[in-house]
Amino acid sequence: MAGFFISNAVGQLLFGTVSDKYGRKPVLLGGAIAYALGSAVCVFSVNIWMLIIVRVFQALGAGAVGAVGMAIIKDAFADEHREKVFSVLQVMFVVGPVAAPVLGAVVLQFADWHGIFVLLTIIGIGIVVLSCLYTETLEPAQRTQGNIVHTMGNLFTICKHKGFMLFLIVVATMDIPFMAYIAVGSHIYEGFFGLSELAYSGFFAFAALTTALGPIMWILLSRFTTARKVTTGILVVCFLAGVGIIVFGTSSPFVFCGLFTLFATVEAVVRPYSTNILLSQDGTEAGAASSMSNFLRTVFGFVGMLLAVLPWPNFVFGVGALLAGSLAIGLLLWAYMLKKPVKVKLLID
Repeated sequence: MAGFFISNAVGQLLFGTVSDKYGRKPVLLGGAIAYALGSAVCVFSVNIWMLIIVRVFQALGAGAVGAVGMAIIKDAFADEHREKVFSVLQVMFVVGPVAAPVLGAVVLQFADWHGIFVLLTIIGIGIVVLSCLYTETLEPAQRTQGNIVHTMGNLFTICKHKGFMLFLIVVATMDIPFMAYIAVGSHIYEGFFGLSELAYSGFFAFAALTTALGPIMWILLSRFTTARKVTTGILVVCFLAGVGIIVFGTSSPFVFCGLFTLFATVEAVVRPYSTNILLSQDGTEAGAASSMSNFLRTVFGFVGMLLAVLPWPNFVFGVGALLAGSLAIGLLLWAYMLKKPVKVKLLID
């Protein structure tokens, strides 16, 4: 898991930026082919070390596809339509990690672990086909000029963009408890609460279906309020959900699931408009901005998975503590941004 997430983060950091110079399609297609090939070779792994190495290669391809995908939306859609498109896309980003363990459990009812990689190979081939059908959205005149070193330097330019980085860190704090839950969810429902595998899958599926409502809720909320007000409210709600899990989460799997699903749903509200805001900042290339955004959120999520398995009194307390702690940091940074204020286009002017 560590090898996959680190490699995936690196892939997202590098290849989105590279697409600013060479265009989206070659990077997208190359990433899709790498992912499909990596998945296929995983099926034939003869030992755990071969599997780990190939998974690292597979993750690089996945990172390229993920980073370029968001940049393509920035290329193809005008500002007034972009958030709705991101809302559709973010449903998959949010539901995918929650639904994946359930889908994996279903596959394992009919096959061993090889079957999972057969399914991923089929998905990878589908991505390759769709990549071939994609029409380039970044015209040569719009691409980054200069050599590849100059292109990669755009990442450093983004790092110096105070508003971009602060807002990115604020929203990325939510990835810590989200991925912590993904890492230890089975231990919570089966180990701590003593539920069956079927019941565990049911709780995970409920969270996935409910979380999918988040981006839709933003489309409705955006008609009546601003991203600034919504962000403040959601950060507070998330922090309180973490405190609630610490205090009440061990009482029942329904209480724990309800509180965490509340967090996951409102966190999903943030994703469409936060992605659009990050990709809309002046002085940033879409590919590089997408790369940095995906990279940092992946790293924060990976850190959450590592922190989840610390020797907490129990995993329920651990998820609650990570939720309350990370959102406390997010709230402090957000308060700092509002007080200064730090200039962020479409959010704080």
